Amino acid sequence: SARKEFIELGEKLVPEQVAPGSAIPDLFIENFNKLYPYFVKLGMQESLETIAGLARERLKTIEPKEHKDRAEIRGLSELLGLYHIGKGEYQQASDVYDAGRERLEYKHHLSRLKQAEFAIRAGNGTRARQLIQEDLEDKDHLPHDREKTFDRINLYLQLGDADAALTQID
Repeated sequence: SARKEFIELGEKLVPEQVAPGSAIPDLFIENFNKLYPYFVKLGMQESLETIAGLARERLKTIEPKEHKDRAEIRGLSELLGLYHIGKGEYQQASDVYDAGRERLEYKHHLSRLKQAEFAIRAGNGTRARQLIQEDLEDKDHLPHDREKTFDRINLYLQLGDADAALTQID
């Protein structure tokens, strides 16, 4: 019954069949991170494969001319990143973020700190440090953003760099 109810919810979010290359409803993309665990819990991994395939095809067709197009690229990149993380494919998740960021006007719209976490899990500490540094150098960086500071501290500790973590605390 839970599976049936979840499918009905999915049909409300995506009321019609989505053809490869066509837009996936924003409401679905925006809520995918909340829906993702239920696909797994309900044994619907085949649906995740289909969604990831549709997202990849859509990314191929979007031209980032307007803000809404760039927002869609960001959302689809995050969706695909989550899909790969769920499969333990951290390098692929990081690669998706790199590819998405190349097409965005404002590079920070895809979190470099989240991507640094992917890089660490993929065993690429050098790339993680580079992403953390890029985040610090971002012109939109707010030096007193506590959440980002704690995220950087956590990342540095995962990298075994206690001195850098302490510098963030200072």
